Amino acid sequence: MDGILADSNMFTHTMVEKGKGHLGKGSHAKGFGKGAGKGNPKVPKEDGPAAPKSEAEQLAEAYSKAKKMRDLSTIMMSKMQDCLQVAKKSKYWSKSAQKDADALIGKLETSTSALKKVLMKGSCTVDELKAMVLDTAEVVKECQMSCKEYKQVANKTGSLVSKGSKKK
Repeated sequence: MDGILADSNMFTHTMVEKGKGHLGKGSHAKGFGKGAGKGNPKVPKEDGPAAPKSEAEQLAEAYSKAKKMRDLSTIMMSKMQDCLQVAKKSKYWSKSAQKDADALIGKLETSTSALKKVLMKGSCTVDELKAMVLDTAEVVKECQMSCKEYKQVANKTGSLVSKGSKKK
């Protein structure tokens, strides 16, 4: 950098030495991050022990959870019926599996209808609502597991060996 170009500011900002690359403003090269770790870490404020909720607040919260569980159980009912229709078409579907599925659907229907009745009446304690919601949740979980099994049965195919022996 001799001569006329040595006096100009043209090269001072872009290249300092050969192989160093651009030293432009605002570069986030590897290892520098975008400000992570700067300053004090955010610590959540602790207000101490939470104030206990009143009976009315607890009851309102329990009713809202019961409504959500009612909706979830009705959705699960339709999913179960769809899964059963698909599984019935499979050649691996048995009569005992059908009996189990019918019993499970009946169980789901009774828990859903009981939950609906309680929600329509509107007079129930928090503990009763919690118990009903937990019972319905267990049945819904059973139904979800059964739906997975039904889908596996529906998608099950015979082995290649058995297919080959049937063609002969």
